[in-house]
Formats: sequence, C-alpha cells, structure tokens
Amino acid sequence: MNFRTAVISLFFFLLGNFSFSQSCDNQRYRDSVFGVVKTPDIIFANVQAIPAVYVSENVTVSQNLFMDVFEPAGDTLSKRPLIIFAFGGGFLIGGKDDEDAQTYCDSMAHTGYITASIDYRLGMNIASPESAVRAIYRAAQDYSAAVRFLKEYAEQYRIDTNYIFTGGVSAGSFSAMNLAYMQETDRPAETYASGGLTPAPDLGCLHCSGNSYRHSTKAKALLNCWGALLDTSWMDLNDDTPLISFHGDADPIVPYGTGFPFTALFLMPEVHGSEPITERANNIGLTNQFHPFAGQGHNVWGTVVNHSFVGGQTPYFDTIFQETKTFFYPFLQPAIPVISGASTVCVGDTFVYSVVQNPGSTYCWEVQGGNIVSPNVQQNQVSVVWQIAGTGSVKVREINHLQAVSDASVHNVTIEDCVTGINTRAQNNDFVIFPNPVKQGEEIHLSLPAKGITRIDATDVFGKQLTLENTHLLKTAELEKGLYVLAFYSNSEIIYRTKLLVE
Repeated sequence: MNFRTAVISLFFFLLGNFSFSQSCDNQRYRDSVFGVVKTPDIIFANVQAIPAVYVSENVTVSQNLFMDVFEPAGDTLSKRPLIIFAFGGGFLIGGKDDEDAQTYCDSMAHTGYITASIDYRLGMNIASPESAVRAIYRAAQDYSAAVRFLKEYAEQYRIDTNYIFTGGVSAGSFSAMNLAYMQETDRPAETYASGGLTPAPDLGCLHCSGNSYRHSTKAKALLNCWGALLDTSWMDLNDDTPLISFHGDADPIVPYGTGFPFTALFLMPEVHGSEPITERANNIGLTNQFHPFAGQGHNVWGTVVNHSFVGGQTPYFDTIFQETKTFFYPFLQPAIPVISGASTVCVGDTFVYSVVQNPGSTYCWEVQGGNIVSPNVQQNQVSVVWQIAGTGSVKVREINHLQAVSDASVHNVTIEDCVTGINTRAQNNDFVIFPNPVKQGEEIHLSLPAKGITRIDATDVFGKQLTLENTHLLKTAELEKGLYVLAFYSNSEIIYRTKLLVE
C-alpha cells in the first residue's frame, strides 16, 4: 500500500468512526431521562354535579373540573405523546391530587411523555344500582371532556394527538374503559331521563358534556388498573384500542371476575373485572396483556386515603410502571426499516445502502467490515467502503419525530477478496475481460472457462442488479456510467467476480 492509499484509508476509517459518535438508542419513554414541570389546576370542563351530600339525581350544582399537567423539563420536541390518568375512589371519594395518580403521571413524564391527572364527577346513591350506573357514565363523559380539551389545546401543550394513551385506577379505570369501548348505541337506559317520585334528568350524549370541543376521543392504547366494565359485549370486533390490565385476584372492592362492587353491596350493578375483560379481548382478537397478582386485593400498588399513600407504595408500583412503559413503547416506535443495497461485494468497493425516508425521521447507521464515508449518517442512505474480507453487515435504526427508536434492521453482506485490477487481465487466466474500463455503449470481450457460465449479473453501487446476456460479447448500452461488480454463475454457484468500470 503506497502512502497516498494509506492516508485515504486512514481518512475513511476516522470518518466512519467519527460518524458513530451519535447514540442509536436515546432511552426516551423507557427510562427516566428528564426532570418534570407541573402545571396544576387547569380548568377543562364545567358540569352539573351531584352535591357533596346526595339528595337525588335531579339535585345538582355547577362544578368546574380540573387537571394537573406534567411535562418533561427542557424537552424541545414540538409534539409529544400524551397519557391521561384518572384516580380511584368508588365514585365517592378521591381526586386528581391522589398520590398514586400524581406519582404515576410524574413518573411517566420523567420518561418523555406529557401526562395529565384529571378530575371527574363524584356522587351517587350506593343503595341504587341506577344511580351507580349514572355515576359511571358521568365519569366517562368527564373523561371525554378531558381528552377533547387537550386535543383542542394540543399546540399549546405540544401534544401529538395521534399518540394519546388513556387509563386510570379503580373507578378511574372504569371511566377510561367505558369511554374507550362504549358507543352511543350502548348507552345505558339509566342515563336517560326518568319519571316517578325521584325523577332523573337526561345526562346527554357521551361526548357532549363539560365543554363544546369536538374531537375524537379514541386512544392509542389503554391502561386498566383493577377496573371493570358494565358490559364486556361493548368490546366488539370493531374495537382496536389495545389494553394492558393489572388486577389482584383477591380484590374485595372491584371484582376480579364478574360480580358486584364492594362484595356485599348487591344493590350495586353487576360489573365485569379484568379477567372477563381479558377473555373478551382474546375472543375478539384485541391486542392485550393481563398481569394478575395472586393473593392481592384492591389498590395493588398501595392504598390511598385522604389523597396519600398509607404506608407508601408497594413494590408492585414499580412493576406496573415498568410494564406499562414496555407495553406503550411499540405504539410509538417506527416500523423496522428495510435496507436496500448490495449483499455481495469486493474489498475496496463502495456501495450505497438506503431505506425509505419518512417525514420527520432521522436514521442511525452502523457497519461491520467497512466504513461509512457519507458526511451525514442521519440521512436515509449511506455510502459504505468495504475493507475486510468475510461477513459484514449494515445496521440501521429509524428515529421518528417523537424520538422513538425502531428495532434494528440488519442487512448481511458477503465481502470477497476480488481481483481489483482495472485494465489488466485477471489473475485467473480462465477469465479475460477487456477493455476495462469500457466506454458506455462499447462491447466487452470475454474469454470464459470451459466450465459453463449460466448467468452474468452486474450490480451497481446502489445494489441494483441487472442480469446480462450470457455471451462472449457484452454490450454496455444498458449500463449507466459507473462502477459495477460482475458475478459469473455456474448454475447457482458464483465461480468468479470482478469489477467493471463504465465510463
């Protein structure tokens, strides 16, 4: 190797290694990489609510509903995924300030999500199943109002409305699931106006309470922490909101299976917990995960009284936090990109490898057996000079506008120590290719061995392959100017490979 060649090779080596100073995996959404900024007490709805002391369904007061918004501190993304979370408390107690809801929202914001802990209306007659159904429905209406509010102000809060996740704990999970899977045609009869001695007003449609904003409330995926549905048949073949569920199988408050809330209160409506919900999801082919906790009761991650954990979190809090991160992340990720480019090359060859360019995405490339010589390895294509004979590879990950990283795509490459002389006869005297380089349109003369050649392929630096006519005279009119690798086949076996330069 002469001095000039050595310098060029060193330059390529340094350039290739410098290019990989970027990280191919930023851990956003999977690890705590941010601080958090909280904005409390944002009004998102005004509703007619049951007063603190229940009188009847037709005695209501005006009430503002609030949310706390948590954002990753210092985050520069123009659009972030959103998680909305609702507290528990049997539709009788609790609020957005409950420590478990606050901790969950804060924890997820540390990973890069924007999150919101929301209020919803409380109050019901625990001796009336009709009143309980209305309480569940009101909470679902309020959840809808929260989603619509955040979509309306998506630009202000830098929310990507295509990536909204919903969920809650206990009664909050009732609210999220009923919103996700209930259609207007599923609306319970108890939510309409009734007469009699204790008349009840019509509660209105699911999505027309609290504010006037009109947006879809469909979620990307849903978190169910020991919640239930009034009717699992609301989950039908048209539903495609994936679900992750957590539930203690000894829960005395919300049934793990089918039963009545609070165990002994048979005046409450029958509901269906996480086990039948999971069974229904499996029957209709809905993507879901179920994490049961053997021997555990209600509030698996810790009991909350007066807005605070009693005795702190249980070890299950971190389990649920980690599992939901893992479940949500694939819905943020780009699809695995498909690499185009040559699979068989010669030492010293330079080839281009590419993937489809998606708007807003960058790309992270890695190479084994060669070096990247492109000035910007975040683009959707790179040029690779192959240096080491053997098996090499090109690997790429796509990083989308959310900074979510795809799984790696790997393209394996066979690197051969080919004859590299231009304008010389091959060392293997059975093969003579002349002239080389050749002017575009001129004929190439081939002297081939007695062993039959069944196919000749020409591959350009972009990996595009042409099969040439098997003859002792090759016409180059169909070849663009550039460098090619010619591969000579005997049946399915490559018996010789060399380079051809078309000028």
